Amino acid sequence: MTALAASLLIGVQLCLIAWQGESACFNEGCRIVEGLTKVSPFLFNLFGLLFFLLVGLMAVLARNRPITARFLALLLLAAMAGEGVLLAYQYHVALAWCSYCLIIFGLVALCNLILGLRQFFWGLTLVAAINIIFAVLRFEPDLRATQGNGLAAGTAAIRPGIADGRSVYLIYSKDCPHCLALLQRLPEFNACTIRLNPVGDPPQVAIPGLERMTGFRPEKNLRLLRALQIDAVPVLVVPENDGYRILRSESAIESFLQANCTEPTDDSPPAPEKSGSGTTLLPEGQSLLPPAHDQECSVDVDCAEPFLPDPDQTVPAR
Repeated sequence: MTALAASLLIGVQLCLIAWQGESACFNEGCRIVEGLTKVSPFLFNLFGLLFFLLVGLMAVLARNRPITARFLALLLLAAMAGEGVLLAYQYHVALAWCSYCLIIFGLVALCNLILGLRQFFWGLTLVAAINIIFAVLRFEPDLRATQGNGLAAGTAAIRPGIADGRSVYLIYSKDCPHCLALLQRLPEFNACTIRLNPVGDPPQVAIPGLERMTGFRPEKNLRLLRALQIDAVPVLVVPENDGYRILRSESAIESFLQANCTEPTDDSPPAPEKSGSGTTLLPEGQSLLPPAHDQECSVDVDCAEPFLPDPDQTVPAR
C-alpha cells in the first residue's frame, strides 16, 4: 500500500508536469532543488514512479520467494542510501529543504520499516553515514560556480551600458518596493551594464533600452543568496579582479551606482576607487553585511508598507 500511495503521488506530479509544464511545489525549496538536477523534473519523477511500481510488484512476489524478498530488501536499502544523498545535498549544498523530497523520503523509510525494525535500522545507518561524510566535506568550488555561471543563468534582463564599463548584477524581487525604486532609476546609471536577476517572476516595468532574456533560472539567484546567508533583497553583486563585492539595501546600492555607473561630467567629483578586498566565500552562518531592514525586503515576506518613488526622480517610460 505504501508503494502504491507513493506511485499515485508521483503519478500526479507527472501529470502536472505534462499538462502545466511544471510540478507542484509545496515550498520554494522544491524549485531550488529542481534547478540543481541535471535531468528534467519529468524524468526524475518517472524514475521514482518506476521504482515504487517495482517495489510494489516485488512485495507481491516475495511472499513465497525468499530470494525475491532479499532482493527487495537490498533495493530498499539502496533507495535509503539515495535519499540520504539527496537529504545531505539539500542541507549542505542547496541550503534549502524540498518538502516534496522529504515526503518521498518518508515513504521510502516507511517501506523499509514495513520489512522490519532491523531493515529500518540499517537504512537509517546508511543515511547517517552519508550525512556524516557530507558534513566533513567542503563545497567552496560549488559556491564559486554559483556566483559565476549561476548568476548569468539567473539573468532575466540586461540594461546595456557603455562598451568599456563594468558589469553588475542586481538581485531583486517584483514584490519589493525598494527594488522597484532602483529599477525606475536604471536609465540614470548608463555607464554600467546592469544585469537584472529576479528571485521569481520579473516585474512588468517599462525601462528604456532593456534587453529581456529567455530561459533564465531564478532559483540560481535564490541559491546564491542562501549560500551567502542573505535573506533579503535588493542585493548588488559587483565582480572584481579578486572576487566579488556585495552591497545590500536600497541606499547603499543607489550610492554605488551613482558613484560608479553615471557618465562623468566636468564638475562632478571623482568616483571612489574600487575596493580591492572582494570575496567569494563566507564563514559559516555569517553574511557579508549587517541587514538594513528599513531599506530591504525579506525574500519570503513583502515590506509592511508600500514605497512610492519620488515623482521628480522617476524616469518616465518611453
